[in-house]
Amino acid sequence: MIQFIINNIYIILFYLIVGILIFIFRDKFQLESGFILLLRTKLGLKFMNKLSRKYRALIKLFGYSGIGFGFAGMILVSYYLVKSAVDVFVSKTAAQGVTLVLPGTNIPGVGVLNFSYWIITLFVIAAIHEFSHGVVARANKIRVKSSGIVFFGPIIGAFVEPSEKQVEKADPVVQYSIFSAGPFSNILLAGLVVLIMNLFLAPAFIGVSQSNGVYFSSVEKGLPAFKAGIKPNVVITQVNNKSIKNINDFFNVMLRTRPNETLIFKDSSNKTYILTTTANPEDKSRGFIGVVGINSYITPKKGRRTSFNLIKWFYNLFKFLGILSLGIGLFNLLPLGIVDGGRMLKTFLEDSMKSRKKSTKVWMAVSFITLLILIFDIIAPFLMKLF
Repeated sequence: MIQFIINNIYIILFYLIVGILIFIFRDKFQLESGFILLLRTKLGLKFMNKLSRKYRALIKLFGYSGIGFGFAGMILVSYYLVKSAVDVFVSKTAAQGVTLVLPGTNIPGVGVLNFSYWIITLFVIAAIHEFSHGVVARANKIRVKSSGIVFFGPIIGAFVEPSEKQVEKADPVVQYSIFSAGPFSNILLAGLVVLIMNLFLAPAFIGVSQSNGVYFSSVEKGLPAFKAGIKPNVVITQVNNKSIKNINDFFNVMLRTRPNETLIFKDSSNKTYILTTTANPEDKSRGFIGVVGINSYITPKKGRRTSFNLIKWFYNLFKFLGILSLGIGLFNLLPLGIVDGGRMLKTFLEDSMKSRKKSTKVWMAVSFITLLILIFDIIAPFLMKLF
């Protein structure tokens, strides 16, 4: 609760400062489409030009390499979007499939995204994403007119602005490479983060920490854990008198659990919770208690609190950076409007259908359907829980 209040204070202060700066420098901002606010700058353009001249062949290869990933990612994220919508009807849990990336968001298996992680990760992800678009455009000798900050209402992002006329005249493969470069760079960043975490941060964190139980990010209303009185973030240390030190211990117990089986949980204060499992929605032969986001409860080893806190901060930062970079990269590949996937689809339809009028109609129809499914995925679980 305290963390929730602190996050909200930071958010209010952040947007208050942003609002004041926008008002002070209002002459430098431009309003487009009635709700999109742009601050155009030349930041990073010289660096893009320098890199594109020095490593033109390598950067073009990077752009071409992203095309396959771009179309594969478009299919993957579209499938996941539709599956999330279908799961709302077939699954009793109605888990959140799509969510907005805001401070305080609870990401299952990762944790609560606090303000500092939010602002750092979004800055890094947006900067790498937009820089990749720009440098691939420059490598293909397409002029980048500006870079800057964009506001979609309260949502803050970054942009680079290649010459639209030059992009439209370019070969479709070049267009694909420019559009896919941003999401591709985000996916590569996620892979790099995983590598750094496994090689450096995880071993360092293990060296200064110990696990003393598990806790759940959320507990589904109406299901066994909720009925037993287990609350989010309560540290469970025993199940049926078996010591639970970490996630693996908990999973080993749950994998052997069957429906209608009685489980006795104990928490770190020795409080007892008695529950009866129900059938797992995905495997009727297994027991299910209705918890989301199972985490090990990690504490510092004796005498290692300072190093523990420092390494933990960076470890959690990289966790959020990796998962959000992957998620935002894939989201941008949706066949939706003017996001990267939508622009790739538009180019593909124009090139394959040879009729701009027909291809535009198909593109708009696909974008509209994708938008409806996306909105449904965001609000449906709340409505299901409400009614």
